Amino acid sequence: MISAAHALWIWPGRLARDTRGIVLVLVALLLPVMVGLTGLGVETGLWYAIKRQNQAAADEAALSGAMEIAAAKPDFTAQALCTARRNGFDSSVALPPPCPNALAGATVNNPPASGTYSGNNSYVEVILSQQQSTLFANFNPINLANITIKTRAVAGPTSSNPACVLALATSGTDVTLAGTPVTVNTGACSVDTNSNDPNSVTFMGHPHLTAYTIVTSGSYSVGGATVTLTTPATTNAAPTTDPYANAAHVMPSLASCLPNTSAPTPGHCYNGITINGSYNFSAGVYYVAGNGALNSNPFSISGGGNVTGNGVTIVLFNGSDVSITGNVNVTLTAPIAGVWQGILFWQDKASTTPCTPLVGCTSDTISGGAATSLTGALYFPHGNVDFGGNNTSNCTVLIANTVTFHGTPAMSAAGCAAAGVTPPTNGAIALVE
Repeated sequence: MISAAHALWIWPGRLARDTRGIVLVLVALLLPVMVGLTGLGVETGLWYAIKRQNQAAADEAALSGAMEIAAAKPDFTAQALCTARRNGFDSSVALPPPCPNALAGATVNNPPASGTYSGNNSYVEVILSQQQSTLFANFNPINLANITIKTRAVAGPTSSNPACVLALATSGTDVTLAGTPVTVNTGACSVDTNSNDPNSVTFMGHPHLTAYTIVTSGSYSVGGATVTLTTPATTNAAPTTDPYANAAHVMPSLASCLPNTSAPTPGHCYNGITINGSYNFSAGVYYVAGNGALNSNPFSISGGGNVTGNGVTIVLFNGSDVSITGNVNVTLTAPIAGVWQGILFWQDKASTTPCTPLVGCTSDTISGGAATSLTGALYFPHGNVDFGGNNTSNCTVLIANTVTFHGTPAMSAAGCAAAGVTPPTNGAIALVE
């Protein structure tokens, strides 16, 4: 028989060797940890599901906004927000219609504020940010009261080959190459026309055209011309988007404009600028005001010599036009930053009569000597441009109502990114980021 004293002596040893019930103890100790990890996993899965849903909403919203831009409609922000809401983002706002003016956490940028397409007006960026309260992640050691679930999408045209020439007229002949020896070389960029006419691009005589491709809403006939294309032409295509369609600038008052001058200074408005011979334009913007009639008080360069200018923008409004003729070598470069980034010539749509069969358009002539180099966008939405001579720039983008070529001009968009110019593009709208 074991005495009480002996039992007390051996009991601790037996207790130390006894493993019965240890699993229950371990489970009791680890159960809170296991429940916490399981809950955190479930919560993380919820975050992932929300992110996927919001990414789908951002994708659809960016596509919707980019399609509005492609159609030259100003309501791309409202349409993008509408699409985001319809796809489940920000359920606190009633389903459209009408489209909401704002969604908490939703940002629509045109052009995109970041990424590969930053600064490109043909693309739309949508950023959706949602604050999500946490459950298990709010405990030690994570201590997150809430997290931000952020998604981003960018959409726009997929074409990698920009247009150097875009004619905006939707009927009749948009681009004409007339006679011999007219030789136009746009290299790796295309010639685009928005007219649905079967002769949207017209070749008269025996001109030569070398281009990446032709994209036209109508068609064309080569006739006796020599046409060399890297990629076969696209006919009956959707209209190419004007990348500057939504841009607007405030014009100076007509009362502030000074008389016609041959020695303009930047920042001023003149009732015509006439340069005959050599001249150097200082960097800045020059406003040229017509008298209200088409082709009045022109910006004119003629004669011989050299006309130069770096960081220059020529703004035409109230009917003024451009006339660059003679053997003068014109070397003008647009600013690469600021309000007028990439714009060399700008025709103000608001104050210039739209093109109609009865009224017509401004008639703008841009030619020059063998060393002429025009770097930037030449924007004449209400002008019929006669473009010729020579051009040695690595970024010349001509957008006009119609274009007629003469001489042997060469055009390129290879240097447009560095020059701050947004060339037209004609690809299908798709997600790009």
